[in-house]
Amino acid sequence: MVWPNKQTSASYADFYKWNIKCLDESPNDAVWLNELCIRMSDYRVKLMDEDSNEKYEAYAFYFDVDRTIVISTPRRN
Repeated sequence: MVWPNKQTSASYADFYKWNIKCLDESPNDAVWLNELCIRMSDYRVKLMDEDSNEKYEAYAFYFDVDRTIVISTPRRN
């Protein structure tokens, strides 16, 4: 993960504060994301790689520097 841009790398604390700020500034997103988290924790959200057609667990989300919601999967070996 590269954040906030390719030239600099924020600390985890800065990354965390950024995401909390994004949630605080958008209560509607916070409600929607809470429901998404519930579904993700129940393994009811999958991500699919269109090249391989494999489905992967939706593991976490964060806001990128453009405040776009990014959903990630765990690392695969």
